[in-house]
Amino acid sequence: MQSDGPPTDSGHLPERVDYVRARYDGAWELPLLGEVVAPSAVLVRPDGHVAWVGEGSTDGLDAALAKWCGTAAGRAGTVA
Repeated sequence: MQSDGPPTDSGHLPERVDYVRARYDGAWELPLLGEVVAPSAVLVRPDGHVAWVGEGSTDGLDAALAKWCGTAAGRAGTVA
């Protein structure tokens, strides 16, 4: 499914990072937190845990990519 939100810049993602654009129309319910508003973007680690959540910007994405995907994951810039 295609997301209705703004695109996240994927032009500088390292090859080992898969970029998937999707939408889920159901309720988002998290253990211990209950129902939450769906984020505009997430970075999911290979073990299924969320490493970063974006809400309209990519603030913090470079740091999360570097931490979880190695220093080669640094990107040339971010998209607001």
